[in-house]
Amino acid sequence: MLHTKRLIQLASLLLITGIVAHVVLMGLISDQQEQNIYLIAQLTQQKMEIGVLQQKQQTFRHLDAQLHFIITLHNNNFQIVEGVRQLIKTVPATISLNEIKLNNKNITINGSALSDLDIVNFMGNIAKIGLFDQPVVTMLNTSSTARYFQLKVYRHE
Repeated sequence: MLHTKRLIQLASLLLITGIVAHVVLMGLISDQQEQNIYLIAQLTQQKMEIGVLQQKQQTFRHLDAQLHFIITLHNNNFQIVEGVRQLIKTVPATISLNEIKLNNKNITINGSALSDLDIVNFMGNIAKIGLFDQPVVTMLNTSSTARYFQLKVYRHE
């Protein structure tokens, strides 16, 4: 009887310990599930913020490329304008310029001169500026009073 009583007490103690362990473990599992839900929400929020930052970074790269293009275009145009200004300074008094066309890195000049020597001197003056290659005559016509010419002037790279 004493032995049976002890077995019952031991069984009761084990049952109560099991119930307490079950309740404690269920509480821990519940707490862990709540923490998991919170962490998943935080992770989702962080992923969304990363996505926004990646979009901003892509926009920044695009804007940076556009800015670089604009600065390059500005610098090129400034160099061309400065080149045309210097080119005009080299025009001899015996030459009349009728038209100057800018096209990317080259300039087309249409004009008239009193002689071929005037055109050759003008071409030499252009080459001496240092911003252009030696000009090329692309058209030459003669009338009774003048020599009409067209020059292609290429900007140095």
